[in-house]
Formats: sequence, structure tokens, C-alpha cells
Amino acid sequence: MIFLKKIVKRNIKEAKTNLMLLVIAFICAIASWLIIAMTIYPFVSKTVTDIPISFDTIGTSAADNGLSPIFKSTDHVSVSFDCSRTASSQLNNATIKAYVDFDNVTTAGKRPFSIRIEGPNGVTMSNVVVHPSTVTVELDQFSRKEFTLEAKYPNITSADGTMLSDSEVTCTPAVVSVYGPSSQLAKIDKCYAVCEKSEVINSTKNFTSEKYELLYEDGTTVDLSEKSHIKIENSSIVSIYVPVLTLKTVHLKPLIMGAPSNFDTSCLDYTVTPDTVTIAAKTSDTNLTDPLEFKVALSSLDIGYSQDYDLNALLSASNVVNISDISTFNFKLNSDNLDSKEIVLTKDDISFLNVPNDNYDYTLMTDRLVVKLIGPKGEAFDAITAKDISAVVDFLGADVSMNQYQYDVKISCNTSNNVWEVTNPKVNVKKALKEGYTTSANVSSTKTTNTN
Repeated sequence: MIFLKKIVKRNIKEAKTNLMLLVIAFICAIASWLIIAMTIYPFVSKTVTDIPISFDTIGTSAADNGLSPIFKSTDHVSVSFDCSRTASSQLNNATIKAYVDFDNVTTAGKRPFSIRIEGPNGVTMSNVVVHPSTVTVELDQFSRKEFTLEAKYPNITSADGTMLSDSEVTCTPAVVSVYGPSSQLAKIDKCYAVCEKSEVINSTKNFTSEKYELLYEDGTTVDLSEKSHIKIENSSIVSIYVPVLTLKTVHLKPLIMGAPSNFDTSCLDYTVTPDTVTIAAKTSDTNLTDPLEFKVALSSLDIGYSQDYDLNALLSASNVVNISDISTFNFKLNSDNLDSKEIVLTKDDISFLNVPNDNYDYTLMTDRLVVKLIGPKGEAFDAITAKDISAVVDFLGADVSMNQYQYDVKISCNTSNNVWEVTNPKVNVKKALKEGYTTSANVSSTKTTNTN
């Protein structure tokens, strides 16, 4: 039994010795293979992927001309090459440099560039193949451009009886400076401050916004994200002033001008089409009067008279906005029950009023004057003669600087309050110094004295 144990113990000891020899032999074989490989095959082929490309323009003619990359067709490349076995472990996507040389580039535009490769100092790479071998780069000059700031407020609405005055909405600040590639700035058409608040308002109010939106000429939105080359400079909170208008439907009514004092304007039969319009004014204004009057000269109302009026021109003087879907309205004299006639007036039928006290004599030079009268059909109108007509030349406010001039004649009917003239008559009046005076009274009046 003791003999058997000794045999087993000896066998184990011999096995351990043989294993140790086997390991030593394996290590020697590996070392021999490496020595042989390094001697016979000193170079290996290798491929490195995902190498970032540098687009740095500093120190190049592109930078001297203010050019910077705004577009690259790719950001990374793969490189295959041969190198020594000892250098292989040093070459990876962190130690290999890929770059584009922007020297000799002086103009903006898009063009292909070769991708250049550099390894770490002291490491040689041969048979270098780059994929892709070129990259398309667009270069442009960066500049600043100011845009008028407009407002967007899609969720702000007006209460019943009011409306938002979109044309009068303003932003403070009114302009914004945008920095980016010149070619892209040239295509920007609109710049908005956007208020996303939702509210129904019934009076003028200010809102604030910190959001900007830019649109190109084709209507597409400009990218303003962190990766974009276009930036809003000195962006700040924008105040958006949104005016609210009060709406009102008013009647249109003629204001008869030039009527004699004894004329009853209520006798006029006319039609206004349309007879009502909807207008609007700022809440603080008080000019939403009803009716809305427009001027009509009585002397223009001949039989068959019809005239279109510009509604917007009528409202502009009152700072009122036209909300109706019309731009003109019509005034028509209803003439079915009207008649006309001509009356001949002589010198004796025409009188002067408010004659200037300036040492001049004013003499009527017109011997005969024909006036046209309009009035209601009937015997009373037919019976009107020259003796029923008052014809007056009123010098109050008239220009009397000329020696002979035409002056308006005011015509009225003494026997009727519903008859008017449509001739706009004028007469010639001559002025001359009164006998014995050499100058007018308003200068240096001197009366001539006879001596014997």
C-alpha cells in the first residue's frame, strides 16, 4: 500500500514538471512566431472608421476673405492604410486627423474639397485610401441685417362688438438684427415676434413675446435652432401693441351745402345706396356719430343727379375705419316729381352786399344773367318769375384785389322754400377809384382839393 502511494506521488510530480515545460514551449513558440513575423512581414493593413473631419479656416485665405463653412456633405470619413506592426496600435479615430485645406479659397460658393489625412508624429502610413475621398463644402461670408419686426398673435381674438386693428399692431423694439450667411440673409422676407398667449380682449392691450419666427421669400421657415448658422442678435422681450376697435353701424346722410337761409332741405327726395355702413374706431375715440354725414352742394342737384362717393376718403378725415365690404356709396336725387325752368335776370335784378369801404366804386358789368331753377312740378313753380328771385353778390370774404373780376351770385326764391338753382351763376364786377380819391382807404387815402 505504501509502495502504491509512492508511485502516485511520483507520477503527479512528473506531470507538473511536464506541464511547466509545455507552457514554456508555447511561450517560446509565440515569441518565435512574432520574431519571424516582424522580420518577414513588418507591415500590416488597417482600416479606421468614424474619423471626424476638421473644417477649420483659421490662417487660410478663406478666413482672410471672411468666409466660413455653412454646409458639409459629410462630417466623418473612413481610412484604409498600411503601417508597421508596432505603429498599428497607435492609429485610431482619435489620433488620425482628417481635414480640409481652405487655403487659396477667396470666393463664396459650394465646391468639392479633397480630404487630407495626417497620422501622429513619427508614424508613417502608406497606401492611404480615404472614403469618401472628397467632401462638398459651401462657404459664405457672415454679416448682419436689420429687419422690421412684425407681430403674430394667432390665439388673441376680440370680443363681440369689437375687432382687432391688425394694420395698427406695432412691436417694440420695431427692428431686429439678424446674423448669418449673407446669401441666406438676402432670402429672408419676414421677421415676426410670436405671441402664443390665448385671450379674448375688448380693449387695446400690450402683450409680450420672447419667440421669433423668420420666413424666407418662398414662405418656408428659417431654422433658428442651436445648429443653425442664423441667429437673432441681442434678442429680448418684445412688447406687442394690439389696438381694439369699437364697431358701429351708422346711417349715411347728405349734408346739403350752399342752401339759402329760407330753403327747406327736408323737401329733397333722395336715395342713398347703401343707406347704412359698418364703421370702427379706437375705443378711446368718440367719433362714431350716427348719422354719418357727407357733403352735397345744393347747386349740383339737377334733375337726374346721381353721384358715387368714396367711403374710405370720407372716413379717413375722422380717423374711422371702413369695416363694410364696400368702398363707395351712391347718392341719387329722385326727380320724378321735379321740374326745371330758366329765368332771365337783368342788372336791376342783381344787388350787392357787404361792399368794401375802400374808396372804390364797384360796378356790375353783366347786363343779362340766365339761371336754371329746380322745383316741384305744379302751377306754383310755373308761375315763378324774375321778380320772385333774389340775386345777390356778397363781397364778404371775396378777393377784391383785381380791378375787374368774376364773382358768384347767390340765388334764392323769395316766394318758395323748395326751389333752388343749379347754374352756379357768376357776374363781372369792375372797380374804380371814387371821384376825388387817388389811393384806397387801406393805404394812404388822399382826397383831391380844387383851388382857385
